[in-house]
Amino acid sequence: MALSFAKDGAALLHSAPVPSSLLKQGEVRLIKDGDQLIVQSLLYSKYMGRIQKKIIQNESENWTRDSAGFKDMNNFCSLLKDAVAHAENAFAQQPKPSGLKRPSLLIEFVRGPDHSSIRFCEVEFDIDSLQSSTWRVISKQVFQEMTPAWTEYVHRNQELILQDAFKADPAIVSAWIRDGLSTYASPQLRNDKPESDHE
Repeated sequence: MALSFAKDGAALLHSAPVPSSLLKQGEVRLIKDGDQLIVQSLLYSKYMGRIQKKIIQNESENWTRDSAGFKDMNNFCSLLKDAVAHAENAFAQQPKPSGLKRPSLLIEFVRGPDHSSIRFCEVEFDIDSLQSSTWRVISKQVFQEMTPAWTEYVHRNQELILQDAFKADPAIVSAWIRDGLSTYASPQLRNDKPESDHE
């Protein structure tokens, strides 16, 4: 597996623009950070409200009332609304002029050997990278974290997010996740210069 590296040293396994390269409002990325496999939704958009509604629509369709993840889905959607409001308020209060022209938000579905969670993060970009195919994150700060009652909610959502963003067959996404869980980025490799990852 070819690896590229994020500025924080985590291995970037796959990335895709969303909803498309022509109308890019964010990126979905599969990241390996030590023993954690992370699916990131990196959002930078003036249409945060629309994105929020689309995510909630997808969640409602994927997790029906009789499903094991229904309660976790409701908790996630509630936190998502708070997170979007947080992102929009932070953007409104930032000093002007600023290099950022839209609100930003990072959502992480984190799968670890002993613990899985969902994190909502403030994010700082390398401004110059916003013109490139893969955005570069300088720093992130978790401001809300959710531990689901049902761990599989995180695992299954990782698969669903990747399938939707990459328009990929479920078997391909499952293979990416298996490979990611078995891949470890060594300390020597973590110093490599980041590169764009095109699928």
